[in-house]
Amino acid sequence: MRILTVAVALATVSGRVLDTTTGQPLPGVRVAAGTATATTDARGRFVLRRVRIGTQTLTLESNDVPLQRLTIRIKATNAPHDLHACSTTLDFHCGDANGPAPAGGGAG
Repeated sequence: MRILTVAVALATVSGRVLDTTTGQPLPGVRVAAGTATATTDARGRFVLRRVRIGTQTLTLESNDVPLQRLTIRIKATNAPHDLHACSTTLDFHCGDANGPAPAGGGAG
């Protein structure tokens, strides 16, 4: 009998969630990638642990931030990511007929 061992490469992802329009940090935003979740602190910072390396879809959501998805590439070592999200308090167009403004992401 053979036993197959599969190793999954995992990384830690950190960064900030910022308002798309003003650039202000957004506290209390739930950030998730797969089963890894975190909530931003007062400065908009978050840390996700044990995220699979490769292309991942992150979700952002809070009472002030409608559900938004963005795709980022996770590497073994990651620079902090600045994620830009639409906030209904700071972005008045957030809930218009066309839906929320697209969220952007990238190394910061």
